[in-house]
Amino acid sequence: MINILCPTDFSENAKKACEFAIRQFDLTNAHFTLYHAVIQPRSYGGMLVKITDIMLSDAQERLQAEIVELKVKFGDELKIKCLAKVGYLDQIIPLIIRRELIDLIVMGTKGASTLATKVLGSNAEQVIRKSNKPVLAIPNLSALRDIKNVVIATEREEMPKAAAVEHVLNSLKEQVDASVLTIFTENTTKAPKSIALHGRFLPVHIEHAPKAMMGIRKYLEENQVDLLVVFHLQKTRLDYIFSQSTTKKIFAAMDVPMLVLPGA
Repeated sequence: MINILCPTDFSENAKKACEFAIRQFDLTNAHFTLYHAVIQPRSYGGMLVKITDIMLSDAQERLQAEIVELKVKFGDELKIKCLAKVGYLDQIIPLIIRRELIDLIVMGTKGASTLATKVLGSNAEQVIRKSNKPVLAIPNLSALRDIKNVVIATEREEMPKAAAVEHVLNSLKEQVDASVLTIFTENTTKAPKSIALHGRFLPVHIEHAPKAMMGIRKYLEENQVDLLVVFHLQKTRLDYIFSQSTTKKIFAAMDVPMLVLPGA
């Protein structure tokens, strides 16, 4: 069983991300939680409690309505519940992860169309940086392919977070064709021919480029990739291809879903 958390701000992009995830995973072995964070308004005295209660009630009604729509679209086989809590998304999600035993978080990479979220939704960025669980980041595209071809970007000789990678891939509806991508830059000139992932050996593809991001873009342009897997070091930098100064640009350039896992 895989427990999947789908945060939503009730935008079309959040709905697309959740529906994409539901289509990809084996519904007999997946449980979804649709979650909305209620931001407490600025107010005074007893009015604050009343306003917050109203917002929570409204959020619950909207979540229930979305679940009804999802059940109509995907059938009663879909196991999904809803949850609304007061607080900022990146602060509440760690609590939900522990209480609901969450294995995976699914988020769109663009939120509401405000200036702050044009490139990468600030909520998604914060969750990715702080989460100790994998985050499946879904680009805001009109059409996305089913996940069949998976590429794992790493320069290491052993698979980072192998158990978490295997759990997600094995929970998908379709059997995937997985491989590893290493970019040869000035600092990376060696790579194994294959990397083990729980009993099977994944082939390693090599691209040469001045910067890792350029090599990854070149590979994605020349090969069909339905899911890119990357790793990050929490609260410091995104391991291997990311840095704090370029994270938003990298996500904006990606047109395939990305599975981001916390690094070692």
